[in-house]
Amino acid sequence: MGAILHTEGTTTVTGGLTIGGTVLWENTGSLTQSGGAVTVGDASGNKAELYNAPTGTYDIADDSGIGIVSLRLRPPCREGGDRDAAQLDRPYERG
Repeated sequence: MGAILHTEGTTTVTGGLTIGGTVLWENTGSLTQSGGAVTVGDASGNKAELYNAPTGTYDIADDSGIGIVSLRLRPPCREGGDRDAAQLDRPYERG
């Protein structure tokens, strides 16, 4: 993993943001997104990671959404069907 972007406390993302390359974005606080999409990943083929810790909240306050180019989700973020407890310690890869 490359650089780490750590958000804690109260954080606001407005006007869009791209987390690319091999960056890990770890949110442990109260994050609000509005005014533009957050894009996770880039065309380099590396997988950026988004981790919203159990102590964190991620609120998308409008219809801006999250764009996915290349992403590795870490629990408790899950996509699709449920995974059993043994799988929760391994990242979910979407590629």
